[in-house]
Amino acid sequence: MGSCGTHQGTECWCNTRPDCLSALNVVGAYVLTLYADVVVILFCLVWRVWYGVFAYVFLAASALAIWAHLKTMLTDPGSVPADAQPLGGEGTSDLGYCAKCNAYKPRSAYHCSKCRRCVVRMDHHCPYTNNCVGAKNQKHMILFLVYCVAQALFAIALCGYYCFESHGFQSYPWPQRVFAVLLAVDGMLTLAFTGNMTRRQITSVVTGVGTIDRLKLAKGKTIAGGNPLPLSAVFGNGTVMLWWVPIDPDFGDPPDAILGYRSPSYVSVKAAAAAAASSGEIAEANAHLPLLAKS
Repeated sequence: MGSCGTHQGTECWCNTRPDCLSALNVVGAYVLTLYADVVVILFCLVWRVWYGVFAYVFLAASALAIWAHLKTMLTDPGSVPADAQPLGGEGTSDLGYCAKCNAYKPRSAYHCSKCRRCVVRMDHHCPYTNNCVGAKNQKHMILFLVYCVAQALFAIALCGYYCFESHGFQSYPWPQRVFAVLLAVDGMLTLAFTGNMTRRQITSVVTGVGTIDRLKLAKGKTIAGGNPLPLSAVFGNGTVMLWWVPIDPDFGDPPDAILGYRSPSYVSVKAAAAAAASSGEIAEANAHLPLLAKS
């Protein structure tokens, strides 16, 4: 099936039935980000009141934040396929079975009622990305938050420096004063919110206890997590430099150890490449048969 959605086999992962709060949160996040971008461009490149290089640094962080947000929103967070099987070959138990999906559920997975799927290492369903945060997109979520924090700190630093230099923006026309003050407020609100979320995500990685787990622990319930996560289980096996880029993490081939299940329908990338190469060689050999017959 090639339509967008959260069903198995979709080519474009997207929660197509968001609630009003999620829609407003996503729009609000982009409004705050784009407002800051426009104001920095005006001050640095149009009015030339601030150094122009600051705009390029700020816009680079903004582009990375938007990229990471889109990846968080449009990436399968780690949905469990219908044919998932336990790694050890043991049968499913009450703790390893989802009655809603009518399928095996790994120990680290929770069922999301909004995405209507079981998600491996589900931290929570984020209303600001309209998607779950799980094993396959937690990297993107962390990067989004880190780049937002960097943007917020930079905006606050710019406003603070030029406010001090101009003695409270006294030399600025009143429209510029309003823009500068609102940019500072934007930065402080963003820092307060994303800073707290960043702290929670770091805690989730360090302790292995996500948001849902913390809520369940508070009620004295059994949790799925609890073991600290190696950074490679979040950012993948690639080089450290790629950890800072919002591209999908490489969990190996096959990624069974990270996801906590094996899937008979999973086609190994290496096996697929080998099959493609083999078919190419066969096709090339068949193309030469007429030439060999003539000779």
